[in-house]
Order: sequence, then C-alpha cells, then structure tokens
Amino acid sequence: MRVFCCDDNEIHLSQLIELLNESSVDQPLEIQGFTTSQELLAAVNENCDIILCDILLGDNNGIVTMKNVQDRFPNIKIIFVSAYSYYCEDVYDVDHVAFLHKPISQVKLRAALTRAINDILDEQGQYITVKSKSITATVPMSKILYIETVGKQLNVVTEDKFYLVSQKNGILTKLDSRFIDCGKGCVVNMSRIRTLGRQTITLFDGKEVAVAADRIPAVKQAFLHYLGPQL
Repeated sequence: MRVFCCDDNEIHLSQLIELLNESSVDQPLEIQGFTTSQELLAAVNENCDIILCDILLGDNNGIVTMKNVQDRFPNIKIIFVSAYSYYCEDVYDVDHVAFLHKPISQVKLRAALTRAINDILDEQGQYITVKSKSITATVPMSKILYIETVGKQLNVVTEDKFYLVSQKNGILTKLDSRFIDCGKGCVVNMSRIRTLGRQTITLFDGKEVAVAADRIPAVKQAFLHYLGPQL
C-alpha cells in the first residue's frame, strides 16, 4: 500500500512515519512524507492508496487540500490528524476513514489503517461468493466475523447476516491472512477480535468463540503478530 503523510511540522511528520513503520498491518507500506500541501498535491496520483493529513498546514487547510485530492482521486482513503479536536466536525466535508487526535495512539492508528486497507481490498475484489439453495451473494472479507462448521455446511457470519452454504464451495481456501483457524470447526477474522482470553475469543459484537486447547498457542501467536508491536 502506498501511503502519503502531510504535516508542516517536520518533527510530527517524522513521528508519524515512525508510527506507520511500526504499525505491523497485513499489507506492506510504502511511505512518503510531505511538509506542504503543494508538495503533496504535486505528487499524488492514482497509485496512492492512503493519505494521512494534518489539518493545519501553515497557511493552508488540510481539509480543503483533501477535498481537492478526493475530487481528483475518489478512491484514495483519507485519515485526518490534528492536535485540535474542534476540527472533528469540519472534516465531514470530506469522506474520510478516521480522525486521529495528536499525540497519535499506535492502537488507534493501526485501527484506522486496517479500516482503510480493508476498504481498499474490498474495492479491489477481496471478497468471497457464497451460494446456497436460495441465494448467491458476494461478501467482502472484511465484513465476515467468523465461519463455523455446521455438519456438512459452513455458517458464514457477517455483521448483519449469516449464510449457510455447502463446504464444497471451497470458501475456506479463499480466505486471506486475516483469518485464523481456532479449531472446533471455527475460523475467525482477526480484525474483528476485541479480546483474546485464555480459551475464548470475544468479537466486537460481543460474540464469544471457543478456542480448541491444541490451537491456543498458535492463535495467540497469530493474533499478537497481527496486532503488532504496540502490545
């Protein structure tokens, strides 16, 4: 993923780039920093995936700058950063993924990056097709909470729906590195895990998933690697 950062404070820019390098998201990041909106606008093109932009850029306004970018390249994901929380309403003039308050938390930065990357992957076709007797649906992988085996079928559970499909669909072979086998016939989307207990996983919707005893070390290691060094 190609990531641009813009902050007129060189120290803050260096700190942001360091945080990005330590974020340990699933996708490799190619990071480039800018200290003026003019430099950023001159460099941005359709190959840019994500922009993190400060709101106060010297004599310029980061919100106006990002509106300019979005008008030209609507697929670029935007994350605003600022030390001033009273700008949090103004940023809604621009479609954005997150507003991060300085000093930036590594945990919140990683969450924002993960959300942006998931959106990009979905737009690039990171989805699975589920087929049952009554329905055929295209489901973005980022929306899947978990998949559990129910007899000879798979129950694909998303944020607001579930799909009961045949194992012959080969869905499990199409999942990416966000998913971890917890044993007991259940595969979980790690981006949806709120907490990992001794023998259970709690998802953001409150659902608890049991982890098989022989899978606990592997699940813990995979989840800690997924979260990155901020833990």
